[in-house]
Amino acid sequence: RVDPGIMSYIKQFAGTFLPTIIIEGILLLIFGFSLKKNWKVFILLNLLTQILLSAAMALILINFGLVASYFVFIPAEIVIILIEAIVLTKMLKEHRSSRRLIYALVANLASAAAGFFLVPTWFDMIFK
Repeated sequence: RVDPGIMSYIKQFAGTFLPTIIIEGILLLIFGFSLKKNWKVFILLNLLTQILLSAAMALILINFGLVASYFVFIPAEIVIILIEAIVLTKMLKEHRSSRRLIYALVANLASAAAGFFLVPTWFDMIFK
């Protein structure tokens, strides 16, 4: 049996990772990138950044509450957008680097916007 505290973190991570993969995956295809050629960098990069975001958000939500989490969420997402823009511009296969950069920015802004509205849900997942 999984500890309820650990299960809260797992649910909170799933609540960020799954929407991110769906949103950014759809945009990857819309921008004309092959999922077959780019799935490794796409999944691994999002897995890493979502682990970091989930850990930071969980710590803030537990220690400082919902309102404080918004003050951390925005700078954390800015860092993630910068990291993913750099990595995806260099590592995505196909298309010019300018298209890779625009994809990275649009995809991350879209998933960050979704995440912004999911923060109260994460709070509920951790404390319920």
